[in-house]
Order: sequence, then C-alpha cells, then structure tokens
Amino acid sequence: MRNNCRMMRPLFFLVVTGLTLTSTAGLAIPAEFQVELSDGQDARITVRSGDVISLTLPIQAVTGHTWIMSAPLPAGLELVAQRREPVDAGRVGGPQRQIEQLRANRPGRYALAFFYRRPWLAPELSDPVAKLAITVD
Repeated sequence: MRNNCRMMRPLFFLVVTGLTLTSTAGLAIPAEFQVELSDGQDARITVRSGDVISLTLPIQAVTGHTWIMSAPLPAGLELVAQRREPVDAGRVGGPQRQIEQLRANRPGRYALAFFYRRPWLAPELSDPVAKLAITVD
C-alpha cells in the first residue's frame, strides 16, 4: 500500500483576471487580480493602487502544513482577508486552497515569499517556497 501523505507539488498557474474598469461616472473601479502560486515558482504582476490581489496557494492541511509569509507585509500592501477553502467539499482531509487577499495601497515594488511548512517546527532551507513580485503603479 502506498503512502498518500506526501506533500502536494501542484503545477504553477498565474492567472490574472481583472482589469481596472471605469464606471459610467468616469471613476476608476479597483480590480481584483487572482494569482495562483505553488512551491518553487516565481511570479510577477503589475497592478494599480487600490487594486486587490487574491493569492491562492494549495495546501494539504491534514499534514499540518501551511503557507507562511517570510516577513511582515510591506507598508504599501494591506491584508484584506485570509481564508481556506476545500478543493473538493465532499472529501474529508482532502486538498485545500489557502487564500490571502491583499490591497495595493501605495505605488512601489514589493517582493513576497511564502514558505510551505509546519508552523510549530523551525524553518529549514529545504522548505518549499513561492515568490511573488508586485509592481504597483
């Protein structure tokens, strides 16, 4: 019998769904950008000030692993929400999505790194990492 409790290594996807829209009154409506990251991947996106970035990171929560940001959020980015969602609601202990929603508040360049590890253990050099470079215009 094979052990199915190995760490997930899903494929990398960078999906940007969202454009800055203009309302009928001529005001810019902030867009929401969706980005899916996984370990070993680097991604870059460009957004406008006020836009929301929704990062989706795959997790296998039953193993105790979670994505942990390597450093505090830069001052130009604000955490809007954090949540987890099951990939398959009918499967107990199945894969989940960790979703981090950030608002870009200030123009600049920002680098984020997330480590996939168990929070109660000391970080290791071999911990999987996902990186996102954000340029805010």
